Amino acid sequence: MGTDEQDGDVIGHNVVELFSEVERPALRTRGYSDGCKHRNVEMDAKARTMTCDTCGAPVDAFDWLFRNIGQPWTNMWRHHQAVREDAERLARERKDLKRQVRNLKAQANRWNAKVHGDAVAAARALFAPAELQPPHGYAAAYDGSIAVARGLGASAVARVGGALAANALAGDPFDREQILLLTTELEGHADNVAPALFGGLQVVVRDRQRLTHVGVPLPEGLKAVLLVPELSMPTQKSRKLLPQSLSRADAVHNASRAALLVAALGQGRFDLLDEATKDRLHQPARAKLLPGMYSIFDAAKAAGAHCAYLSGGGSTICALCSDNEQGIADAMLEAASSREVAAETLITAPTERGAEIVETK
Repeated sequence: MGTDEQDGDVIGHNVVELFSEVERPALRTRGYSDGCKHRNVEMDAKARTMTCDTCGAPVDAFDWLFRNIGQPWTNMWRHHQAVREDAERLARERKDLKRQVRNLKAQANRWNAKVHGDAVAAARALFAPAELQPPHGYAAAYDGSIAVARGLGASAVARVGGALAANALAGDPFDREQILLLTTELEGHADNVAPALFGGLQVVVRDRQRLTHVGVPLPEGLKAVLLVPELSMPTQKSRKLLPQSLSRADAVHNASRAALLVAALGQGRFDLLDEATKDRLHQPARAKLLPGMYSIFDAAKAAGAHCAYLSGGGSTICALCSDNEQGIADAMLEAASSREVAAETLITAPTERGAEIVETK
């Protein structure tokens, strides 16, 4: 491209051509050794030089162009790349969030169907022996935070609620002991229906068609931190992993610790809870379905929990504590995340209140 040297409108070609002979390393060293950035320069086309207006030092044209034109464009390109990467990350997160919402909605529908089925079946089972005509079009709905298939006794809650509500609608023909027996038959055991019906910690034994239960007083200030994974562990499925037989040593181990647990809770001996919750019967087998189970136990205890154990058949992990509940919840969540176990936490406390009729219409 040919240009007139006196024409100040077109200087790009002149700069590249005129200053290609300047000793760039020496000038660059001299130009920046004093800390001046040479933002403003004066160009003398005839003398074929560039001089800094601030410090008067000669300026290397190539160096000046890179710093004042090339570098900003480089920064702009890097910023563009960063924005693009952020946009792609946000798009992935949005897609994942939509998927999680769909899964949660589907799960909620399954939970409602499960709870509805269990509650209605319990109501039907109560009406039948009383030879009562069920109300026309009766149904059940669930509104609560007890996750299904997580070892929290959701099916027992549904059956107790359905039976208790049906009993109220029928005029209370059965007492709670009879409702306990009825719901135990539906549930298969009384481990969860007894505390759901009577509240607190219940020790229950069964002798054929007779149930004996007694409440155990719990110490004040006892809290429970629950880690509830997205992973479901249906009882029937996880039960298949349990050993068909036990050694005498393992049987004695678990039986003695069950007794120790009741005694420790009854006397408020928090220091004994860790030993009392050590298990050889079901946790080692069910750990195969829940990665990092024992590391989550350790994280909870390191954060101050008195003990940590698998709740029911899992997948919920319960940590008993008397303080630092949120810190324990955070530690459990972090340990689960490190093993790629998606979960949420819930902080609660035992209550002596059992199932109640809230309202009748």
